[in-house]
This record gives sequence, C-alpha cells and structure tokens, in this order.
Amino acid sequence: MKTGTCDIVKSLFYVLQLVFGKVSNENAALLDLNLAVIVQFHRHHVNVKSVTNQRSFAGVDFRQQLRHSVEPVKAFILAAGLGTRLRALGLDVPKVMVPIGGQPLLQHHFEWFCRQGVTEFILNLHYLPEKITDFFGDGRRFGVKITYSHETELLGTAGGVKKMEAELRTGTFLVFYGDNLVRLELEPFLDFHRQRRAAATVALFESAEPWTGGVLDTDSTGRVLRFREKPDRKEISTNLINSGIYLLEPAVLDAIPAGQFYDFGKDVFPKLLAAGTPLYAMKPQAYIHDIGTPERLAQAQRDFENGLVLK
Repeated sequence: MKTGTCDIVKSLFYVLQLVFGKVSNENAALLDLNLAVIVQFHRHHVNVKSVTNQRSFAGVDFRQQLRHSVEPVKAFILAAGLGTRLRALGLDVPKVMVPIGGQPLLQHHFEWFCRQGVTEFILNLHYLPEKITDFFGDGRRFGVKITYSHETELLGTAGGVKKMEAELRTGTFLVFYGDNLVRLELEPFLDFHRQRRAAATVALFESAEPWTGGVLDTDSTGRVLRFREKPDRKEISTNLINSGIYLLEPAVLDAIPAGQFYDFGKDVFPKLLAAGTPLYAMKPQAYIHDIGTPERLAQAQRDFENGLVLK
C-alpha cells in the first residue's frame, strides 16, 4: 500500500470507529472528519521538505514501553488555537484534534508523556472546545487526569497558564504548544533544568528559517543571553529557535499579569532576562514538528507512516 493511501485508510478507519464501533456519545466530537475531508487531505498530501532536527525512531507500542523514571510533573498543553490555516482541508476541529496516524494529535501527547510518568494535564480551550471535552472527557479512559480551562477570550500562551496558577503552584511544570507533534525524552530535559536551578528552560530545535520564530543566544552553559522574537534575518547568528516546550518553576507565574493577553516569547522571557532571572535553553534529541499548515500536516503524516516518529 502506498504511503498516501495508507494515511487515508488509517484516517478513514478512525472515522468509521467513531461512527460504528467502540463508540460512545463522547466520540461524536470528530464525526465531521468524513470521507470527503480525508480525500481533501490526500489531495493536499504534497512533498514538503521535512523540518530539521528530527530524530529517527523505530516504531514501538507505547503500552509495552511504560517508563516512570521522571519525578511526576504536571503538563499544561496550549490547545486554544484557532487552526485557521487547516480549514482549507475542511478540518473543522481544533488543531489538537487533527488526526495523525489515525488518532487525534492530542491523544499522541497523552500517550507519549504518560509513558514517562506525566499523568496530570491542564488544557486551555477556546475554539470548538466541546470537540475536545466530548472526546476525552476527564481523561480516565486514556489513563490521565485532565483539567480544562475555558477561555472565552484568548489570553495568549502565558496568560492562559496564569489563569490556572492555583493548579501549578505545587512544583516544576511542563508547558508545550499542542499543535506540535512531539517526541521528546523528558528525563534529560528535566535533569538539565534542575541541575542549573533554572527558573525556566526552553527546548530548542534547528530551523532552516530561524527568523520565523524566537531566536535564543546562549553561553556555554546554556544560559540565555538574549531572546529575539522573529528577528531580522541579518541579525541572526544561530539556527536554534524556541520549540514551544518549556519547563517552568512556579516563580515564573509572578512575572505574568492576571486577566490579560500575555505571551511567553514576546513578554515573559524578555522580562525574566531583564530581571536577571536564570533562564536556560537546551537542544534535546527530539522530534518536534508543527502541524499548523496543510503542508506541515502532510509531512507529519508521512513521517509517522515512514517510522520517523516513535509510535
């Protein structure tokens, strides 16, 4: 079976499961991923150069590879994005509900981090929130605990985290953008963060177009010296950029004002640097791929099908 066709069959099987088998009313959230939409997706299944810094993994069943070596931390998944660019495919769902390899992207997040000992998740919701809550419920069917934060008005990456401050004051917590397909080993990332007594640690990845993201300049220990959001191409001296994956200490919440739109890259990190707060960054061995456009989504599907993403 050809790769593109296999993607269609997997996604179709996903939809048929929702409609006919092993289905409860909870799963009605994804019924609008019908065959016509999947065919539309196939038509957009074009060849696009893969994002750099993708680690090659052999496929492994997560249920047979449970690991609990990391001290438990809570994870905040930023899931409130509108997914505007994906609507050209007819995918009228939140970005975290787009199917990769026959299951929602968000389910991949739960499975991957649950196997590393992370079982408590907070999600901020805005666009079509019922399509997430109806499908996942409280998370028990997936072996996790989910707390939802509904945002009637978007609060930004940091503002959304601040809204759930009371849930995050217990210790180190993980924040990551839910519209990235991620395969990151948490233990070395957490070790790096704690060994340096960092207030915040940013995971970096190599980009062929670093001017499109947040560029961080660091010293030899990984301490961030400068953070520039989407800088001019002529000012760039590194291809390492912000991946949207952070380890944070509760004290970082003090740098975020309550009840207003606030962003980590544009607001929080520059503020921490100006105050001399220990902000660090590292480039982990990881697969990190944004699925926010039809082309990038198609690439993620191919990577998954071709075994470049640990299953």
